[in-house]
Amino acid sequence: EYATKLKSVVENLYATKLKTAEDNFAVERTELKKELHNTKLNFEKNRDVVNKLKSEIESMKKNHGKEMSSRLMELEQQLNSKHKDIYAQQKKDAEKKSHDTQQEYATKLKSVVENLYATKLKTAEDNFAVERTELKK
Repeated sequence: EYATKLKSVVENLYATKLKTAEDNFAVERTELKKELHNTKLNFEKNRDVVNKLKSEIESMKKNHGKEMSSRLMELEQQLNSKHKDIYAQQKKDAEKKSHDTQQEYATKLKSVVENLYATKLKTAEDNFAVERTELKK
C-alpha cells in the first residue's frame, strides 16, 4: 500500500512539473510565432519597396535615352542582387534563431525533467526512511 501511495505521489508530482514545462514551452512557442509573423511582415514591406523601386526604374527607362536605360538596368540588377542578399541573410538569421531557441528549450525541458526525477527520488527515499523508522518502533 505504501509503494502504491508513493508511486501515485511521484506520478502526480511528475505530471504537474511536466504540465508546467509544457505550458512554459507553449508560451515561448507563441512568442516565436509572433516574432516569425513580424519577420514575414518585414519581408513583405521590403518586397513592396523593391517593387516600387522597380516600377520607378521601369518608368525612368521609358522616359530616358538608351544610355540612361543601360545604367538603370545596371542599377536594377544591383538592387535585385542586394534584395536577394538581404532576404537570404534575414531568412538565415531567423532559421538560426529558431534552431537556437529550440535547442535552448530542449535543454531546459531536460533539466526540468532531471530535477523533477531527482526531487521525486529524494522524496521517495525520505518517505521510505520515515516509514522504516516508524515500522521499527
